[in-house]
Amino acid sequence: MTRKKARWLVLSLVVLGGIFGLAFVWNFVSPSCDGSCLTLVGELQASETTELMYKKGEAVQSLPTKTLPKPTISPQKTSSMTQFVENDLYIFTPGLADMMRNYVNGVIEDMDDLTAKEIAKSPNIPSTHFWGGFVRVRRLLLDTENRKYDKDIKQMFEQCIVVSKAVEQSVPYYKDGAVFYGAACQAGLGMFYGIRRDFLKARYYGIRALDGFRRTLNSRPKASGPLLAMGIYNFYTGRLGKFSKAMLTLAGIKPGDKHLGFKQIEQSAAAAGPLHFFAQMFHVHINAPFRRLHHVAEKEAQKFVKWYPKQPDSHLIHGYVLMKMGKFAAAQKTFETVLKLLSAPPGSYKDETWGFSAELNRLRLAYASCAIRNDEKQLAYLVKKAHSPGEAFKDAPILAHMYLGNLLSFAELNDRAHAFYVAGRDNFSCCEWSRDQMAKYANIPGRQRIPHTHAMRIRLKKWLSQHPEILPKK
Repeated sequence: MTRKKARWLVLSLVVLGGIFGLAFVWNFVSPSCDGSCLTLVGELQASETTELMYKKGEAVQSLPTKTLPKPTISPQKTSSMTQFVENDLYIFTPGLADMMRNYVNGVIEDMDDLTAKEIAKSPNIPSTHFWGGFVRVRRLLLDTENRKYDKDIKQMFEQCIVVSKAVEQSVPYYKDGAVFYGAACQAGLGMFYGIRRDFLKARYYGIRALDGFRRTLNSRPKASGPLLAMGIYNFYTGRLGKFSKAMLTLAGIKPGDKHLGFKQIEQSAAAAGPLHFFAQMFHVHINAPFRRLHHVAEKEAQKFVKWYPKQPDSHLIHGYVLMKMGKFAAAQKTFETVLKLLSAPPGSYKDETWGFSAELNRLRLAYASCAIRNDEKQLAYLVKKAHSPGEAFKDAPILAHMYLGNLLSFAELNDRAHAFYVAGRDNFSCCEWSRDQMAKYANIPGRQRIPHTHAMRIRLKKWLSQHPEILPKK
């Protein structure tokens, strides 16, 4: 990794709750048997109100001081981890609960419209502003040049911080939830300014986000949300290299402990509560990179699919683990399941994140198919994607280069593999992590990265040697 790239990576990570810490709260919804077991009872009602001043000179608003009606679990098949708990921390309105429940069941909705309506109905509830900002800011990770959401992102997160502070000071019952969402919205702004390369602001908001998450965890040491937030921070910053850790330290941030982070993510995934979907997703991810833990990752991924059979990302992650293990035939079947769930063309989804998952799945399906048989159609798809812009996934050409390089590397056609890795590293300007990954591959062109059989090597070498016209982007 070059120093310039390391600087971008580390300063982006300085947002702390940014790419990692903010991401942790995307899926606050109960992982009930099929997503239908959760019933949120009642509406937010202000039987007593306290007046809260948002900012000097702005309108006075009010917020309920009594506890929210607690959600209940219907008497269907549930486990301890399916119970919706601690709504004083997560502060779900009925509309937010419906939106999140639908998301983990793979229901595609207009989240921009839904979150705007929730903000209009409950402007004094910090969670509504957070989710409005988050469904927009996460799209910038897919296309950093996209600026159509910038104004809404800043407004929603900034208002969330104001409302969170007012609730913390005036409504004791919601104090932990206010601190939690204040931290999440600080993280959202840190993430936003990191993407926009305004690193001073990213650092400013990132430090405050980390402080808020720590305060919440100290107050609620067994709550899945704070555990996951700090687990993500500790694990990923703990895995940074010496140079990156030194830069974090110079920025005033102490790198985390990767072993503590691993444990905190495990605890979050095992905890009861509405965060289970995302906690389980990270639980799979932290095991997947380590060959000695592949069997754990596969086991947890199988659970993930069982609990969320209609959510495409559960299958995508399962397939990813299977590919890491060299189980390409099983991975192909998994990606075919995702294709049924996301059957529309990637560029046709209004929400770019669904289009991203659809296009990523098509690339992985093509790669797995070529790994198990001479699939000319899927090989042609990879070559096409290597030389054309992605429909909904700007890194699609980089990933296509990576997969073609891997296939050539399996075949021990290392010079050709190396050419694809170098081209993927040098010819595209989207996400930093993708180019860094390609740089690693380019530096070790002969390494066999994924387990494969002798028969696969012989077949691929014979097949790909018949296609000398397959060349990387110049």
